[in-house]
This record gives sequence, structure tokens and C-alpha cells, in this order.
Amino acid sequence: WGVDVRPLLQCTDRNRFYLSDDDRIPELTERAIMVGNSRKMYRSSAWIPASMGYPVTIYGTDWAGSVPDEAIAGSRVDNAALRRYYRSARFALNDHWDDMREMGFVSNRIFDVLASGGRLVTDDVQGLSEVFPDSVATYSSPIELMEILNRDPDEVYPPEKLAALSEVVRNEHSFDTRAGVLIDDVVDLRAQLRGARR
Repeated sequence: WGVDVRPLLQCTDRNRFYLSDDDRIPELTERAIMVGNSRKMYRSSAWIPASMGYPVTIYGTDWAGSVPDEAIAGSRVDNAALRRYYRSARFALNDHWDDMREMGFVSNRIFDVLASGGRLVTDDVQGLSEVFPDSVATYSSPIELMEILNRDPDEVYPPEKLAALSEVVRNEHSFDTRAGVLIDDVVDLRAQLRGARR
């Protein structure tokens, strides 16, 4: 249609998700964590490691019967405390619903985890490498997922890398940044319309 279309990606609340070591949760430091609902559908990032006996802690609904009972820790995590869970875990797991993966919609969990200084492991999705070039641990198969989870977390994500990713997300992918884009676009459009009337 001759119209410039630019997507506004998912983003994070920089006041809620940020890097801090002050309040880690000790029982999560040697476990991967998944915070998300099953919807009684296959979620590779949690189902694969849990089924293989890897220490996974899952918070969400409709997981019963699809993963071992001992992996399910609760139905939800309070959003105000979520940063601590992502930051404390050995790895924070993410995957995308099929339609999101096929259309290249990057999950908001990615931004929240990285802003919190969490060690993200996610399935690969179109466009992710453009947002975070060579920075995020991704998998395309069960073997790749388990290979990542069995590596030294500090090797996958050295502390300086976690700090840099948190800074990038909080500066470039916050709600404030997205709102700024909308405001700038409205101001530019208004100026164009005024110019066209003269």
C-alpha cells in the first residue's frame, strides 16, 4: 500500500525488571525455571528437560500430567517478585507458541528475563538474532536444548554479558522506549500534515 510499517516489539517494565544480586532465591540456583501456562499443549523448553530428569521448576497452569509432579511448584509467580526468580535460576526457559514462531513474534518473556539478568534459554524464532545478534542461547532441537542446559551457566552467559544484555533491554526495549516511538511518530505525522496544508 506504499505505507511504511515498522513493528513495535514486546518490551519490559524497566522499573520492575532489572539486574540485582541482593535477593536471590537459594533453592533455584541449581535449577532451570519455566514461568508460563501449558494450555495443555506441548511446551518444549519445559517438557524436554523435565522428562529427562533435569532439575526444572515450573510455575503455571495445566502442567499436571504432562511433566513429573515434582517439577510443578505452583500456578503463578507474583509479577512484582518475578525478577528474583529469573535472576536466581540456573537458566530461565522460554518457548514460543507455534503461531508466534511462524510469524516472528518474539516473546515478552525474553525481554523480562534479560532485563532481570537471567540466563535465558529459548527456542529460536525468526527475528530474534536481529534483535540480539549472537547474544542469546537458542535451541532448535531437544539435543541442542540439553547441551545448553548441561553447560556451565557462567560459560553460556558470563556476568559481563548478562549486565550488557540487561542494559540493552532496559534502554532499548522498555515500555518508555516504545511509548517514545509512538509519540515521535505522532509528532512527525502532525508536522507532515501541517506542511501538506500550506
